[in-house]
Amino acid sequence: MSKNTGEGLGAPLAVPLFRRLWLGNMVSNFGWLIQSVAAAWLMTELVGTADWVALVQTALLLPILLLALPAGVLADVGDRRRVCMLGQSIMVLAALLLGLCTLLDVTGPGLLLAFTFLLGAGSAFANSPFQTIVREAVPVPAMAAAVTLNAISFNIARTVGPALGGLLVASIGAEAAFLTNAFCYLPLLLVLALWRRPPVRTAIRGRMLRAFGDGLRFARESEKIRAVLLYCAVFSLCASSIQGLLPLIARDRLGGDAVTFGLLLGAFGIGAMGGAFLVHPARRRFGTGPVVTWLGLQLAFSTLVIAFTASLPLLAIALALAGVAWLGSFSSFNIAVQQASAAGLEARQLAIYQTMTFGSMAAGSWLWGEMAHFFDVGVALAGSGLVLLAGSFWAWRLVRILRPA
Repeated sequence: MSKNTGEGLGAPLAVPLFRRLWLGNMVSNFGWLIQSVAAAWLMTELVGTADWVALVQTALLLPILLLALPAGVLADVGDRRRVCMLGQSIMVLAALLLGLCTLLDVTGPGLLLAFTFLLGAGSAFANSPFQTIVREAVPVPAMAAAVTLNAISFNIARTVGPALGGLLVASIGAEAAFLTNAFCYLPLLLVLALWRRPPVRTAIRGRMLRAFGDGLRFARESEKIRAVLLYCAVFSLCASSIQGLLPLIARDRLGGDAVTFGLLLGAFGIGAMGGAFLVHPARRRFGTGPVVTWLGLQLAFSTLVIAFTASLPLLAIALALAGVAWLGSFSSFNIAVQQASAAGLEARQLAIYQTMTFGSMAAGSWLWGEMAHFFDVGVALAGSGLVLLAGSFWAWRLVRILRPA
């Protein structure tokens, strides 16, 4: 991962198209986070065991593992704007139907997981096309700043969205959160519908299977992309433990409700948003490899603190530090993959990266949920922290591969 000497963090916001996409995406993120809090807490009320609660995150992430690469192929060989609109439309429909079913009091654990899976499918078709659209919207020197700004928009939403979701669940019910989510997807859908994207010649055209194979072949042959994907898999596997088990910490360790859960997620988001302003200049000065290695260690130690403390202030600090590591690492992985991708293959490489990321997170949510079910939430979090600690030391060996020649 080379040092990035691109433009300042605010440069992409001077581009009108990027600014509209950024704002629309932020509103969409608000809905996503409101939905996440409501779904996790509803499962806590419906079943309440660690394995079922963690399955909510698995159901959300598993379809991204299955569908991200086909979506990336479609975005590269077709119209990525339309693929992104398809994903947004699926999420509107899934959130709307889940809200109506919950309003009618027919939502059980299985139905909740099914609609959550459908939301994840929509996200799979929206995410990688959207990120390549952002690459089209800004000059090349501003790409790293644009990626970081998108991560910031998610974490601006994360600072308020979870608390709002918790308040909606506590005061009205989960159905209000699900229906709010459906409406939050509409602004970005409108921005995409009104954008008249100029025709673009793709570098590779042909059958889907050939395009699919071309994307996999490039990732296999690129030493930098392979290195990023290997460490990202370890990081994602372990990083999933916090969000998958946090509802149980809020309920069992703190004796709280959906509002408590939302506030804990808000602390995570505040850290991530604030950290973006530190991570971006650090990455430009020191390079992505050393920064990502440090952030992996930071997340490992934060997870170990969360595993054993029952102090709300200490939990909030540890979650904020975990948020810094989360945003800084994933935005760095994203930038490294985009910079290493060949023209015409960007969406496929991002889709492979997302497949690895969300597949590992889905597996991790299941793994840590099962461990928490059979042992204890603290034991599961400690296990994930120790694995990440070992993986972070191993990642330092990759820094040499990721340096420019």
